Amino acid sequence: MKLEWAKEVGISRLGLTVIKDNDKAFNLYRKMGFVLEGERVQSLKINGEFVNEYYLYKLL
Repeated sequence: MKLEWAKEVGISRLGLTVIKDNDKAFNLYRKMGFVLEGERVQSLKINGEFVNEYYLYKLL
């Protein structure tokens, strides 16, 4: 992720989603400074099962 580029072009907020059960990705994003904003319930259907997503953001 090019945070410097985002700042240079005037982006002040980044957002992303991660599947709730993906602990490795969630922990990586938290280490990068992303903050948990909320959870979307049953937002995706994977292999016939509904899963929840976390919404995260980072202010630049």
